[in-house]
Amino acid sequence: AYVAEDDGEEGGAGGSVPPVTIPEPPRNPASRTGDLWILGDHRLLCGDSTSDDDVRRLMNGERAILFATDPPYLVDYDGSNHPTRNKDWSASYGTTWDDSSQGAELYDGFIAAAVAEAITEDAAWYCWHASRRQAMLEACWEKAGAFVHQQIIWVKDRGVLTRSHYLWKHEPCFMGWRRPNRPPKVAEETLPSTWALPSFAKDDRPDHPTPKPLDAFGIPMRQHVARGGLCYEPFSGSGSQIMAGEANGRRVFAMEISPAYVDVAVERWQAETGRDAILDGDGRTFAQVRTERLGDDAEARADTPDTDAAPEPARKRKTAA
Repeated sequence: AYVAEDDGEEGGAGGSVPPVTIPEPPRNPASRTGDLWILGDHRLLCGDSTSDDDVRRLMNGERAILFATDPPYLVDYDGSNHPTRNKDWSASYGTTWDDSSQGAELYDGFIAAAVAEAITEDAAWYCWHASRRQAMLEACWEKAGAFVHQQIIWVKDRGVLTRSHYLWKHEPCFMGWRRPNRPPKVAEETLPSTWALPSFAKDDRPDHPTPKPLDAFGIPMRQHVARGGLCYEPFSGSGSQIMAGEANGRRVFAMEISPAYVDVAVERWQAETGRDAILDGDGRTFAQVRTERLGDDAEARADTPDTDAAPEPARKRKTAA
């Protein structure tokens, strides 16, 4: 298995950064649907990744060479599949965006919008998924003219206890492209299809049932995207792929439907870089917008994190390291 090491070499594990504190999602977010935040070289739109118009606005005439994402797994997280702790994720995983009844419609939608507006013909495709949804995902790719070239396996350093016969200690990711346009490979190193990356201990586990380490996105970046090149993320969540891009010198244009998690991603990036996110079109900083929109609530949020916050449901929230 590929084991992450901070060796600083392109194509390997170089560019990984220590995990940073992920802000709590606010009960009353400053961001609004339609806000486009400029985070240095990255762009983050509070919008819908199944909407051609939203994706077109986000991309601003550019197209990405990497289409990597960790979308909703379309499984139910109500705690019933855990034999002991029975963690109930339903407060975070609203039925409007990550339940098993949605079927392939969501996947078909965000893939079609990406092909139409966001990615190059020879883009590399990576998609993390639940094992039970592999057939559905492969069918969605086939409808879009893409095929599964390989399956990547994330080998975790600890297992997840469920009611399954075996302890779950891995997650799969499809890698492929649209025929016949094989994507570029900019890294000299050829890695194995198993990636041994750290996972989360119970006490460190963020508010998400399938959190990813940054190198789950950093490795594909270093394999396919030259420094300064562009990646498209249709489900930004807490901004993990943005943070991976920041660490690896790649640009990320990301979409997130939940205003609360747009706030989380913006604050996470600001804390890591020491820079201000800017609202596209008028030059106001995130801090200025938050103060203008929330007033005293913004000051309270800055002083005292709301650990009981319950943000509005959205299709996906990734709170990876």
